[in-house]
Amino acid sequence: MNSAGTLVIIKQWSGYFLALFTFIIHRYAASGHTTGVYGIYSRMIYPGLRKLYDHSLGNLPFPFIYVVISLLAVLLAVMVRQAIKTGKIKGMARGIVQFFLLVINLAGWLYFLFYFLWGFNYYGPTLSSRLNLPLAKPDSLWLTKEIEGVTATVNLMRRNISTDTTELETCPDWDELELYLRNEEAGLLASLGQRTDGKVRIRALRPKGLLLRFSTAGVYIPFACEGHVDPGLHCLQWPFTMAHEMAHGYGFTDEGECNFIALLVCSRSDRDLVRYSALLTYWKYLYFDVSTSNDTLASKHYYNLHAGVRADLKAIRKASDKYPDIMPQLRDLIYDNYLKSHGVKKGLASYNEIVDLMYKWQKSGRRGVFVTGDL
Repeated sequence: MNSAGTLVIIKQWSGYFLALFTFIIHRYAASGHTTGVYGIYSRMIYPGLRKLYDHSLGNLPFPFIYVVISLLAVLLAVMVRQAIKTGKIKGMARGIVQFFLLVINLAGWLYFLFYFLWGFNYYGPTLSSRLNLPLAKPDSLWLTKEIEGVTATVNLMRRNISTDTTELETCPDWDELELYLRNEEAGLLASLGQRTDGKVRIRALRPKGLLLRFSTAGVYIPFACEGHVDPGLHCLQWPFTMAHEMAHGYGFTDEGECNFIALLVCSRSDRDLVRYSALLTYWKYLYFDVSTSNDTLASKHYYNLHAGVRADLKAIRKASDKYPDIMPQLRDLIYDNYLKSHGVKKGLASYNEIVDLMYKWQKSGRRGVFVTGDL
């Protein structure tokens, strides 16, 4: 076989080869070499990818995911055309087989790129082990004191922002907020001894409601190397959600850990609205935990909120209700199984680990969340 024939085979079967290569790495990691695989990826591959992308395509004035989707659409069109051409020459059955072989080859490429561009971060250690947090679980007494303290803090913050008890409607400038949060997050992670290579972008994914209709406020898409947040969210949710997706971009995979990082980043901010965004979200997680065991007590904490805070919570719910979920049960089933298959044992419930992590953080001798943002 000549060199031209060899190149054709490699091109036609490249997705299969790359998928097999990726699968072998997974099996190698599963055989007791998780630390080694993550060590190589986190030190030699991901930082380079992060810097290369963030300082090139990351400078585009629009989300790169639009380009990715367009390229996929073109590829599928070419594949269909090639299958039709094959069908005309060699028969319809041969054309259909040709199309499915091309689709599987493309799927192999996507499987490889998902892990090569980001997914191997799932082999990283937990945030608790990175920060040497103690093995501890919050009890009902701590949970009660915590929600009482956060309620008082949120009320005070709200009064400082505005004496008006109607909902807050001022939206920050997206690009300026993204730059500000990136600097804040890089500073926080560096202070905790974590790498922050590159400059992770967080894009507004339009049209509004595209993510919210799938019960998702934001998503990090490895194929685009960028985080995305639905601008249909109420403005008060922007800072926390942007910081959460930025944590994914810096290599953190667990949803609860990204929530916790977002809380630390935003609550230490010198901007009232950014701190308020974080503590309002944290209050909601605390409220959920309390309500699971004592709904009456949870209601008491809700009515202890400042009238303006309650107005903001209602406005946040109203903004989300503009975009009703599409097949929420199917979405939850798929994503829950996806998380569990990648080592996130609690699946969707991992989002609520923000409360457990705050408890461990405090038990380790660190300070909790205060009005001053001093952690």
